Amino acid sequence: MSTRRCRKRKRVEPTHDWKRLVPLFEWPEQESYEAIRPLVLFGEPVAERAEQTGVSERTLYRRVEGFEHKGMESLFATEKARRKRLPPAMREGSL
Repeated sequence: MSTRRCRKRKRVEPTHDWKRLVPLFEWPEQESYEAIRPLVLFGEPVAERAEQTGVSERTLYRRVEGFEHKGMESLFATEKARRKRLPPAMREGSL
């Protein structure tokens, strides 16, 4: 078992308010995922999500399509980012 610890994050109240979420994101891929998450998981209307996030409908449709075909890998914009792979155990959620 690893003795590594995650850095402690400041506790914040959970929210769905996009303007309050954005400052919490540490990675561009996290922001991309959070923009499409309600579309992928809950079938929220794209137009509604576009209005909430300020991301164009076309971009959201493109990101959802990429996510449906390539999964999380589609969220990594550059080749360098795509090469950064999680260890297999972490990808499988067994850590």
